[in-house]
Amino acid sequence: MKPLSFGYLYRNYAARHPSLTDMFFIIHALDKPGQTQTTLDNYADHKSYLSSASIKTIVSGPLLDDDGVTMIGSFFLLEADSKEEVIRFNANDPFARIGLWQSVSINAFNKRVDIVAMQSAFESRRE
Repeated sequence: MKPLSFGYLYRNYAARHPSLTDMFFIIHALDKPGQTQTTLDNYADHKSYLSSASIKTIVSGPLLDDDGVTMIGSFFLLEADSKEEVIRFNANDPFARIGLWQSVSINAFNKRVDIVAMQSAFESRRE
């Protein structure tokens, strides 16, 4: 069977999945220097908060230093109705409440391509 082109996949997937037009936001939070132990000490509360939050987390995880090991911050890709909702979500995160982050940026994100979801959708149609 001939492989499907990316353009074909995108056009057909986007037409059938209005979630591509949902509101997405990125949180990019950098820790204050030398806070690895503080992060680890509060990780369980942070993880519990994320799992019970009303906002849908698409992707999240620690930002790493150039050594590929040392945690230096947090990244979130969220689905939410508004930036204000994301600001409230972030303010209530245990990491924010203990003052772990030196800086936080929250920006809207235009998710144009979700290749993993597109491939999964089309692979299931081929079976």
